[in-house]
Amino acid sequence: MFHRLSKRIMLIFLLAVMGCTVSVSLFAYLWSERTYVSQYSDMSFNYFQSSNNRLTQFLHYTEETFKMIANHPTIVQAMSEPYFSLDASQLLGSLVLDSNLDIIDVKLYSASGFVYSVAKSLSTQPFELFKSTEPVRGFLERPDEKYLWISRTQAPDGSGDGSADNVFSYLLKVEEPGRMLGTLVVDFDYHELFTFFHTGNPLFNENKLLLIAGSQSLYTPSNNALPELTSEEIGSIQSGNEGRFIAANGKQLVIYSPIVDSSTRMAVLIPLREASSQLSNLKWTLISFVLVYCVLVVYLAYLLRNSIVQPLIHLYGTIDNWNK
Repeated sequence: MFHRLSKRIMLIFLLAVMGCTVSVSLFAYLWSERTYVSQYSDMSFNYFQSSNNRLTQFLHYTEETFKMIANHPTIVQAMSEPYFSLDASQLLGSLVLDSNLDIIDVKLYSASGFVYSVAKSLSTQPFELFKSTEPVRGFLERPDEKYLWISRTQAPDGSGDGSADNVFSYLLKVEEPGRMLGTLVVDFDYHELFTFFHTGNPLFNENKLLLIAGSQSLYTPSNNALPELTSEEIGSIQSGNEGRFIAANGKQLVIYSPIVDSSTRMAVLIPLREASSQLSNLKWTLISFVLVYCVLVVYLAYLLRNSIVQPLIHLYGTIDNWNK
C-alpha cells in the first residue's frame, strides 16, 4: 500500500516540477530567440538603409552634376544647332572627366539627330533604337516628366535587346522654353550600385545582393547565384516601396527598397543562422540548467517521499503492534 503511495508522490512531484522547469526554459529560449532575431533584423535594416542612403546620395549628386553639364551654355547652343559641334563634344568630354564620377556612358541625343557621347565602349546606340523601348518612348512623349531613372539592357553592339551590359540609367530632357533640344542619358553599371552595399561587418559576410529590374530581370554581383525566392516574394518586392520579411524557407531575412524613385528594386538577403548562432551559448546554458535541476528535483522528490511515507509506515507499525 505504501509502496504505491510512494511511487505516486514521486511521480506527481517530478512531473509537476520538471514540467514547469522545461516549459519555463523553453519559453525563455523561444522568447530570447524572437527578441534576438528582432534586434538582428533591426540592425540589418539599419545597415541596409545606411547603404541605400549612400547610394541615393551618390545618384542625386550625379543627377545635379549632369543637370549643370546639360545646362552649360555651349552645350545648350550646340543642341539647338542643325550641325555637329566639335567644341561641344570636347567640352562634354572634359566636364564628364572632371566630374570624376564612376559611370560607364554619357550620351547627348540632340533633336537634330546628332549624338554627343563619352563612353567606355566604342559603340553608340542610335536614338531611334534607344527610344524604341516602351519606358523610354513613354517618358519622351510625356511633356510633364523632366527626368527618369530606369534599368535598361544593352547588347555589346548597341542594339538594346541583349543582356551583356545591364545598366541603370538617368534620362534628362534638355529643354528651352517651348522647345525640347534633346535627351541626356547617363549609364551606371549594376555592379557599381552593388558596391554601396558591401560591408566589412562579419555578421553580413554571407549576404546576397539582388537587383530586380523587371518581372524576369534579376541580377546579382559577379559569380553569385540567384537567391531562392518564390515568384510571390519577388512580386511583393516589386510592388512594395520598402520593407522586410522572412523568406518562405525561413532561413533568410529579405530587406528591399527602390533605387531612388525608379521601379528598380535593390534587395539584400541575410542568412538568419548568424542570428541563431549567437543563441548557442544560451541554449547550452539552459540545457545544462535543466539537467542539473532535474537531478536536484529527483533528490528532493526522494526526500519528500521519505518525509511523508516513513512516518506513515512507522505509525502503521505502531498501530499494528497495539492491535496485537
